[in-house]
Amino acid sequence: MLLIVSMKLSNSLETGGLYEMSLKVGGAVNFLTLIEPFKKHNGKRNRSFWKVKCVCGKVFDTRTDALNNGKTESCGCKHPKTGPIKHGLRYHRVYKIFTGMKQRCYNENNHKYPQYGGRGITICDEWLNDVTRFYDWAIEHDYKDNLSIDRINNDKGYSPENCRWENSLTQSRNRRIAREVEIKGKNKCFSEWCEIYGINRKTAADRLGNGWSEIDAITLPAGGKR
Repeated sequence: MLLIVSMKLSNSLETGGLYEMSLKVGGAVNFLTLIEPFKKHNGKRNRSFWKVKCVCGKVFDTRTDALNNGKTESCGCKHPKTGPIKHGLRYHRVYKIFTGMKQRCYNENNHKYPQYGGRGITICDEWLNDVTRFYDWAIEHDYKDNLSIDRINNDKGYSPENCRWENSLTQSRNRRIAREVEIKGKNKCFSEWCEIYGINRKTAADRLGNGWSEIDAITLPAGGKR
């Protein structure tokens, strides 16, 4: 349902002048998207506010009169006379994760480059060219401060289709599954050994999560004990 808020304010201390303006949920004012209106009591009277989302992704509250008179145009990351839009995410953990991805994939001096960029792991153009796209994906896909980004297929790069948020224990298990395992002098990937020994890959992966070694997880039959 579309909510429209009509305002008629005249020569008040709050507005500083005469104007008439209509604001609606989902509408845009400068670099802000309007989410919902509400009232807040400041000790003397109720004032009109809006919850808004900035173009950089930040959500915050601002007074309605500040939207109307142009005092609030963004969260502070953008002003028409100050040059290009800034994302405003510099101190957010998602931004630190993003820069870490870039370092691993594109900085040849990074100590993790050989395991990432050195073997062809890249970041999709959608994320690489716009960190706010990565931020939006993260928030929409259950990002939490105790989780880290994980690639579903360890041989593919960072993209919406190949990434998820996992805790450190799950990531550790996934890394063990992705690497080669030596059995009887031969090196094969974890999945290939599971097929050879006839063990369900998920069963073997669950064993790793319970502290089993790769060899025991693969070679012992289902229902078998160490």
